[in-house]
Amino acid sequence: MWQRVIIACLLLLCSLLPVSAQFVAWETFVEQLFLEAENEGEEVALAENLYDDYIYLHANPININSADSTELQRLGFLTDRQIEGIHYYIYRYGALRSVGELMLIPELDYHTRQLLSYFVVFGEPTKEEVDVRDLWRKMLTKGRSELSSRVDIPLYRREGYAPRTQSALDAAPSRYYMGNALYHNIRYNYRYGTRLSWGISAETDAGEPSFTAAFPRPDYLSGYVQLGDMGLLRNLVVGNYRLRFGQGLVLNSDFALGKTMLLQGLGRQSASVKPHRGTGESDYYSGAAATLAWRSWQMTAFASYQLLDATLDGASISTIKTDGYHRTPLEIAKRNNTRGNLFGAHLGYSAHGLHLGFTAMYQSFNRRFAAPKQSYKRYAPQGNAFFNASMDYAWHHHRLSVVGETAVDGKGAIATLNTLRLKAADQLHVTLLQRYYAHDFWALEGKSFSASSDI
Repeated sequence: MWQRVIIACLLLLCSLLPVSAQFVAWETFVEQLFLEAENEGEEVALAENLYDDYIYLHANPININSADSTELQRLGFLTDRQIEGIHYYIYRYGALRSVGELMLIPELDYHTRQLLSYFVVFGEPTKEEVDVRDLWRKMLTKGRSELSSRVDIPLYRREGYAPRTQSALDAAPSRYYMGNALYHNIRYNYRYGTRLSWGISAETDAGEPSFTAAFPRPDYLSGYVQLGDMGLLRNLVVGNYRLRFGQGLVLNSDFALGKTMLLQGLGRQSASVKPHRGTGESDYYSGAAATLAWRSWQMTAFASYQLLDATLDGASISTIKTDGYHRTPLEIAKRNNTRGNLFGAHLGYSAHGLHLGFTAMYQSFNRRFAAPKQSYKRYAPQGNAFFNASMDYAWHHHRLSVVGETAVDGKGAIATLNTLRLKAADQLHVTLLQRYYAHDFWALEGKSFSASSDI
């Protein structure tokens, strides 16, 4: 009798373990990304966007049998080689039916198969057939709405909120905050699958004035509208958005991590346009971006106009201020004192394990970047107009992958990043990375494998 009780308890425990692991694994995956960034001293300004994306994908998993490369790239942890392996298996053997069948795809290791199980389903490989008029009605009325708000109430008083006279404020304008000690934000997002989403965010940091005669609205306001999967129109975002092409040597305002995690993702060759849903006040663009897709070709065009915060040296820009704080008179004086324009395009071709892409962008400001006075800034960007172009490329074949990008700026300076990865065994990958960044290469919007925040 006791043997039967023990066996029954062991069987019950074994049946509960996979359920528990499945419940927390996707959250643990995101937490590991954030911890890696913190350990390497990286600033995670776009964590809210990443977290929201994974929450949505966990609640609305992708049909792996119908998903194209763009949809699978949304998962973030799949390399181009792994995506190619999934598509090849479905093409040769038919639709995947279960998580266990993922073991038959040699490009997928155990960790990747486990993560896939939390973000995909194994449905019939058919696309949704809906009448156009009925589709728009559903898009506008059957989506999912999310409203969230946050308020921080400190239980102590910082010196910056202490009572002060006008003479004390004039004598030390950087010592006192102009607003109250409360932090608050509110965010609303609406989604209907991958076809329609829109949202708006508002935020006021602690110490920032708002809802007064001089500052009648929240300090930060952001909004977007996104359309997708509309025939040739693969993606359209109007409002605030983020971009990433190739390895990020020319353009990357997406989520960035430290070297260790970045090395694991160097096999991905991404070309993405995403809405900016969070309350981060940097690393996004304001305007419109659209992606057209036809067979193996994709073309993305983008344009942006923004008001930026800058520390000025006379009438010239010393540095672009990205923290978004407007608490003191000095910080408020820097608010929206510079205008920036950005426009460009990306053309990409992907088929049969081969990828080629071309990116070109032009950026200008209404002020010039000042000639640096410090020796360590000798090669910092100067002027008010900047041009960058690059070619990104990838080739995947069984256990071997070659991925890279080579970029040039308007002066002719070159930067290149190339990796060769060999899968020697299921649990052993050998990666060779070659990097050359010219000392005078300028890429104000670049973000890639580097020892600091600049390429």
